[in-house]
Amino acid sequence: MHELVLVALLLGLSAAVWLVLLARRRAGQAFVPYEARRPVPWGLLDVFLALTLLVFLTSVALATLGDDITCRPDEPLDPDAVSRQLTVILAQALVSLVVVVVSVGTIWLRYRATGADLGWSAAKVRSDIWLGVIAFLALAPPVYAIQMCLVQWFESKHPLIELIRYNPQPPLIAAVIVSAVAVAPLVEEYLFRGLLQGWLERLADGHDDPLVLILGRADQAPSVAAPGAARWPVAVSAFTFAILHVTHGPDWIPLFVLALGLGYLYRQTHRLLPAIVVHGLLNACSLLVLLVS
Repeated sequence: MHELVLVALLLGLSAAVWLVLLARRRAGQAFVPYEARRPVPWGLLDVFLALTLLVFLTSVALATLGDDITCRPDEPLDPDAVSRQLTVILAQALVSLVVVVVSVGTIWLRYRATGADLGWSAAKVRSDIWLGVIAFLALAPPVYAIQMCLVQWFESKHPLIELIRYNPQPPLIAAVIVSAVAVAPLVEEYLFRGLLQGWLERLADGHDDPLVLILGRADQAPSVAAPGAARWPVAVSAFTFAILHVTHGPDWIPLFVLALGLGYLYRQTHRLLPAIVVHGLLNACSLLVLLVS
């Protein structure tokens, strides 16, 4: 009964948000106002190094621990296995955060990148959180609807979801919440929206020579992307994000739709916090539904 009330509330709020958004479109306005900024200073090399470092450190961590996130429905984990899985989850989260810190530090040292370059504005934290909540209300129902349709024919297989579904122990649940609701949104939005899409937008701008696009350059000029900036960087970053989840069954399809919305938010605001809020709320709702059911 409580679940139905929550679903009805979500759908009602989503409908109200979409009425406002469609009214904006009819008035000739964008869903989210475009905020121009100078091109990001980093190059393809910085994107490649961050993603390579993530893969390398994750592989080293798993090889050192000698385990991965595993779960068999017919074999509940014993206490030692629970401890190992807990260590793996927290190690992967820590590795991801280390990669973000190293990447941000490197970019700051090489280019003296500002907070705006990196998708952050302390002055707009409250408005960005509010924008993220509104965007969540707009994106969550269609994303969940696509997911519900697909799982009728294809099994969804997310390792963290499977782990706590068959082993609902408090330490594992807490670790999964930290990983999925806090760490993953921060890391993935930085890598795919900030780092990758930011660079793709510079590529689409077409004003830099190939060497600058590869190695990067601190562009202190006040040049900014035009309001009619290319949309394909949103699609490319969204597809890259989604295809990395292809081992999770059909999940990559609704994730692609979600990532299009997240990419649009970044394209319009050039800040990461709205997308992080959407991503975190969506993961939190998915876990809440699982835990309640």
